[in-house]
Amino acid sequence: MKNRTGDSAEIRPERSQTSAPVWTFVIAGLLCGFLYSVVVPPFHAPDEKSHFLRTWYVSEGHLGAIRSSGAVGVMVPPEVKELGSRFGGRVTCDPDAIHAALHAPPVSRDRVFAENALHAWASPVVYVPQAVGIAVGRAVDVSPLACLYLGRFANVIAGVLLIGLAIAIFPSYRWLVALMALTPMANHLRGSLSLDSVTMGAGFLFLALVARLWFFERGEVPWRTWIAITILAGLVCLTRTTYAPVAALPLFIPSGRFRRVWSARLILALAIVLALSSAFMTAARNWTPFRPGISDPQGQFQFILSHPMAFAKVLWLEHVIHAKWYLISMVGDLGSGASVVPLPKLLVVIYFLAIVFLLISDTNEQVVIKAKERALLALVCVASTLAIALAIYTSWNPVGWTVIDGLQGRYYLPFVPAAFFVVHRARRGVSQRVRMFVVAGVVCLSTVIALDRAVNVWYPRGWSGWRNAYCGRTGAFPVLR
Repeated sequence: MKNRTGDSAEIRPERSQTSAPVWTFVIAGLLCGFLYSVVVPPFHAPDEKSHFLRTWYVSEGHLGAIRSSGAVGVMVPPEVKELGSRFGGRVTCDPDAIHAALHAPPVSRDRVFAENALHAWASPVVYVPQAVGIAVGRAVDVSPLACLYLGRFANVIAGVLLIGLAIAIFPSYRWLVALMALTPMANHLRGSLSLDSVTMGAGFLFLALVARLWFFERGEVPWRTWIAITILAGLVCLTRTTYAPVAALPLFIPSGRFRRVWSARLILALAIVLALSSAFMTAARNWTPFRPGISDPQGQFQFILSHPMAFAKVLWLEHVIHAKWYLISMVGDLGSGASVVPLPKLLVVIYFLAIVFLLISDTNEQVVIKAKERALLALVCVASTLAIALAIYTSWNPVGWTVIDGLQGRYYLPFVPAAFFVVHRARRGVSQRVRMFVVAGVVCLSTVIALDRAVNVWYPRGWSGWRNAYCGRTGAFPVLR
């Protein structure tokens, strides 16, 4: 296979060009992920109480959710249900309670119903890594809280492996992708039970394969690569249906690249349709209002159709006037609800200066993107952005609301690399050493500042309180019983 300059280039990445960003990300991703896993108190990550219940249910071999007296939820041990009630909803944590819960007995054989409609719509696939970690904890009879931490560790490993492979395949912007995958927010999500770890990893890997085939390689598209793209496109749609426009990107690869173009495109389109159908059926089967008495999707859709200009004004307000807040939250703002820890604005500015620097300098002179291809990428990113806004507006907000409450910058992370290639220029980047220095310096600085600020907000007595949570007052550090 050849690249667009006519030189021979295999689909496998050039080792000399990829080893540094890949290993930098893998080492930093694992280190930062494990640090966030043990620093963030239980259920202080976004929606972690809901993720914990769903992950535990998946770890026992259950794929969906159940209904009980009109409510949607899962059947879990009473100790699991009680754990979320004990630690959730508080700004500061109780270090002694964490230490005691880590050394508590394993769960009983009893099962109780726990209402959990928030993520009943999600595919069980995005919970497999976390469920494996919890299953290991259950197998060795550790406490429910220790199982939660094992689930966090497994989520870190899965997310790092997926994105590390993606960085190795991307034809350009490898250091930029590594930097975006190592923001405090990205590390925070991977270090929790969040489904966003697998969603982001699958999205990055999908876009890496598409970018390499579309903008770098030439010649016939290998079927095994197309099958991998098809599977990932289906997974991307299963994780969030709002990413369907991104999943359709491979359909725009030129027809001349295929031996049987309509067969290839039909297979991809069928995978997307099946994944979307499965996701919609799951959502319809398990639907219950996220905010009873407030959210009304049918009424909201009727409002949008009858007041299109009012909805257009809402979109303008959120994506133009308030755009900077979503960009900021893509970098920082740890925790959720009342326990949010915003990062210093100076750190956010430094992060974005590094992103701009790498947008300009982390390029590849062999990656050629035409104007029509840039327009398609931009259109797909806009379509997914609007789909996310529509989904949140209809499912989470009162009818006719003038803002989109619940919209968060982290929802855009899985397709951020597609937006990068809109502005890519075919030029030689700065030296590998400079790019490595920028990424390593910004990640180290942001990790130290973010974790220090979070610990001093979430733990009484700061780092001393954190030490008591895991080591106890005796000073010993065995986390598991």
